[in-house]
Amino acid sequence: MHGKWTIMLLGCSVILNAVLVLYCANLQFMRPLEYDREQELGMLEKQDTQLRAQAVRLERTTRNLEEQKRQLQKHYKETEDVGKKLDSYKGKLAADAVEVKNAENAAEILMQRLAKAQGTTISAKDQLKREKARLEKVKEELAKTRQQEADIKKNEETDALVRALQRSDTGGQLSSSERAGLCHACTCTKYC
Repeated sequence: MHGKWTIMLLGCSVILNAVLVLYCANLQFMRPLEYDREQELGMLEKQDTQLRAQAVRLERTTRNLEEQKRQLQKHYKETEDVGKKLDSYKGKLAADAVEVKNAENAAEILMQRLAKAQGTTISAKDQLKREKARLEKVKEELAKTRQQEADIKKNEETDALVRALQRSDTGGQLSSSERAGLCHACTCTKYC
């Protein structure tokens, strides 16, 4: 029994020594891996720093893009407002065009009426000229008639004076009408 325990203890001791040797050998083999891990950790920290810098840049770019988005939305809204104003102006221009067309039609009608009125006015002026010429002619004829009337009256008075003178030379009495005619006809005061 003592032999069995001794062999078992010896076997355990050998196994433990083998495990210890393996552990030491493993530690020797793990040192390069530890170095590689430190290098990898450094690289990872460097990458982490780069990624954080990229995150900061991306955040800044995101803020810039959001600002540009707000500006674009504002510009789009202003463009929409300008578009609405343009539509409103187009409507007003269409209404103005209709008014201009109506005004042109009204102006054309007025021009036709004016031309007709001018024709009527020219016709009336011509008629007025004719009437004036006729009036002048009538006035001239009236003046001639009055002159003739005055000449006839003067001749009658002269005839009355001559008769009165002839009677007075023959010694006859003058009638009151002859005296009146004589007084009106003569310029002297011989018989008046």
